[in-house]
Amino acid sequence: MASNGLVIKDLTIHYRTARKGINRALVDINLTIENGEFVCVVGTSGCGKTTLLKAVDGLVPASRGTIELDGQPVRGPGSNRAFVFQAATLLPWRSVTGNVTYGLEMQGRHRSAASKAMVQDLIRLVGLEGFERAYPGELSGGMQQRVNLARALAVDPQLLLLDEPFAALDAQTRDLMQSELLRIWESTHKTAMFITHQIDEAIYLADKVVVMTARPGRIREVIPIDLPRPRALSVKREPAFIEYLDRISTLIEREGRLSGAAAPA
Repeated sequence: MASNGLVIKDLTIHYRTARKGINRALVDINLTIENGEFVCVVGTSGCGKTTLLKAVDGLVPASRGTIELDGQPVRGPGSNRAFVFQAATLLPWRSVTGNVTYGLEMQGRHRSAASKAMVQDLIRLVGLEGFERAYPGELSGGMQQRVNLARALAVDPQLLLLDEPFAALDAQTRDLMQSELLRIWESTHKTAMFITHQIDEAIYLADKVVVMTARPGRIREVIPIDLPRPRALSVKREPAFIEYLDRISTLIEREGRLSGAAAPA
């Protein structure tokens, strides 16, 4: 039987705080991400996007509902998922190769010739061939995130979780990294769940865009993105892309007005 990828059913997450009592972060989230799909999640600030991602990674427990990856319940962090943070979080005393190898070392899989060759292949895949011995302080922000991505891919996860990985980059570098991420994804076909505030970024990357309501976060709408792949950055100027942009922007602006939150750019 074919596996179903990531299946989230009736997920609700509550926090208990000293000042406010029960704080509802997510309510009745139902979402399926098929194997090999690239899904982006957007919504107003504070709507629970990152909480959802952390729950899928097993870092935040469900108050109610279930999360399954290929039929197996998610009850905590696991090697079948890899998390790419907004900050590159590289080890400054390790070279590019050392950082990419780190996860394999934690799993005891770094000494084989096959693993060493795979690390070199990933460094080449993310466009850093020739920088193997460079240290994070010698790299630009975009290059650091390339290392971050290669490190996540090195452990061969079933699911790649990305929490606004390009948010700290300038606009030109961000566009470049979006294009590079799609190139890498098309080479690996990893299932990916990507959190972003940038609506155009979500449309450009995704097979479908999940629009969340203001807090407490619910799924407002799931919008399939019917744009051909591979995608060049020039697709952002096409009428179909602009229609998606207007549709999703309108949904989020409406949620922002209801909650008083600022809508993302």
